[in-house]
Formats: sequence, structure tokens, C-alpha cells
Amino acid sequence: MLVAKDGENVIHFLVTADQIERDGLDALQRAMSGEYDAGKVIPKYIHMTPDFQRKFREWSPAEFMMYSATRITCMTAGEITSYGTGFFYHSNDGEYDYFLLATNKHVLKDADEIFFCLNIGGDEPNGGIVEYSHKLGPSQIIGHPDPDVDLCVTNISGAIQAAMNRESPPYFAAINAKQIPSDEDWRSLDAIESVTMVGCPDGLYDETNALAITRSGYTSSHPGKAYDGRNEFLVDIACFAGSSGSPIFRYDRGGGRWDKFTRRHVPNDNVSLLLLGILYAGPMVTIDNEGFIEIDGRAKVEIESTMHLGFAIRSSELLVVEKIFHEDSGRRRASGEQNHDNNHPPSKMRIVPAA
Repeated sequence: MLVAKDGENVIHFLVTADQIERDGLDALQRAMSGEYDAGKVIPKYIHMTPDFQRKFREWSPAEFMMYSATRITCMTAGEITSYGTGFFYHSNDGEYDYFLLATNKHVLKDADEIFFCLNIGGDEPNGGIVEYSHKLGPSQIIGHPDPDVDLCVTNISGAIQAAMNRESPPYFAAINAKQIPSDEDWRSLDAIESVTMVGCPDGLYDETNALAITRSGYTSSHPGKAYDGRNEFLVDIACFAGSSGSPIFRYDRGGGRWDKFTRRHVPNDNVSLLLLGILYAGPMVTIDNEGFIEIDGRAKVEIESTMHLGFAIRSSELLVVEKIFHEDSGRRRASGEQNHDNNHPPSKMRIVPAA
């Protein structure tokens, strides 16, 4: 997609990636002159997919991780009840593009409204932030069919579309199926892998820059094997309330890695990023001790503490939820329901300008 400004009007032209690579800066002029078969004026509400956006701004893997997650502020009857973490997911059903917010079922369970923020900027954040509220109801949450898999998505395409319709578009990263390991990727994972988690433990969040925080650690169980018979794994990262829904990545900075099949170190200059899982819980340990309480005299005190471990759902389960979402969206379109449409606007939008 290329953008031209004619007075106060912003006009978008649809151009293929091959045309951009071949013609460079001349692609805009050729599109405006109608030279391309695919070049045409299209409405401002066209969906700008992450693949198109990345033609105009180069993400580093670290930036991609940082801008893919957001804090979710959960509201019930107008009051803040809890915080969680979610991440942006771009999905295409072959006909429509969707932007989804993925998180845990328990994060959204009792909320009737959530708030989240996006940075504003074209090629880079300009310091502005757009804050959205997103109304929730049973039909707005698509959960994993297995009640024991704590994973769901909600369609935020309307919010993203409203942001894209602004002259200064949002600056965010959306994960897609390409970042989810293939069967071969899962088999190639080593018994211990370095991982990075992006989230908002206890609601901790960079309010000024609208960014979650990162924590690094290692897998505590073999990521290529189903831990205790469930499609999940453990990570050696301290996890707290608010971290639920955090994406967990394997960030390979290049330089080579151990090949478990050839049993040797293989040089590799490629930098790769895989979404391994989604945090949903952390095991707790009860510490028994004897304390002194003046009113009741001596009493046994029990303190619950985290074990510096977290349970993560393997990201392949997100593909199951995505499939159900597509089926649900197709059914809604066929029945003429409008509240699930891509262009359905968010209930509220508040722009926080750059300082």
C-alpha cells in the first residue's frame, strides 16, 4: 500500500510487493497514473496487513516483541477490577483480514469492557497514544473448545481500523501464524531454550510509551514435549497476576545453535523469532511458619509465594482458536449480523497527543 496526500485528502493505492521492490519510489507515481493493473484508488478503510506495513518500516525482532503486547485493563460496571496482558494477532480467512487480541479466558471472564492502548506513528512512534475501550459479551469472546486450555481471542478489528483511518496510523506489531512453530520447529527445539516474555506483571506498564515490559529466562520443561500430557510447557520466569496472557518468544539472535539431529554446533547468521507459548498460570508454594499475633497469641501462619515458574500454553493451540473464530465470523456474515463486522467501530477512542 502506498499513500499520497492531495490537499486535505489522504489517498491510498494498492500496489503489490513485487511492484514496490521492482520500481521503488517510482511505484507511487505509476500507481497514481493507473499504470499498474493492481493500482487503484481504494477507500481509507482498507486493511493494512503487517506484511505491507513492514515494507515501510523495518522491525528488529526485539521491537516486534515489544510492540506486539499490551496491557489489558478489565472493567466491570465501570470499575477497574483487574489487569492482564494480551497480544495482537493478525488473521486472514482467505477473504477478510482481522486483528484479534489474544489472552487467557480467565483474564476476560468477568469483564464487560476492556481498555488497551496503541502507539501512534507511521514509520516510528511519535509519542502519541490512542486508548480504546472494547465492549465485551459472550459473543465477543471466542475461546478454545477445551475448557482446560485457558486461551481466547476477541475481535478488535474495528478499533484497529479506526486507528488506521487516521492520517497518523498506529504503530504496533501483530503476530501471525508464521511466528507459530511448525511441527518441524517443535521437533527441532532443544531440551532447554532461552525465552523472552512480554507482559505486565501486577499491571506494571510503561504508561508514557504504552509498552509492556520484558522478562527473560529459560524453558523449565522440554518445550518440544507435552508437559505432563498437556499441550504446554514450563518456563523459569517469575510470574505474577497481570502476566496472564503474556506471549513467550524464542528469540534467536543468530551466531549459531546446537543441532540436535546432527549433534554439532551449526553456524547461523539468521535472526529468528518464534512464538512458543502464552503464559496462563504459575505454581505456588505454601510456606509454613510460626508467627506471633498479639490478639490471638501464637498462631500458625501460611504464606503463599510463587516458585519462579510459569505454565505456558503451546502457541499451536492458538491456531485452533483462530479456526473457530473464522467459522464463527463466516456464520455471522452469512446471517447478516453487523456487530462482528470488521468496520464496526470501537465504543470509545481517546487520543493522547505527544508531549
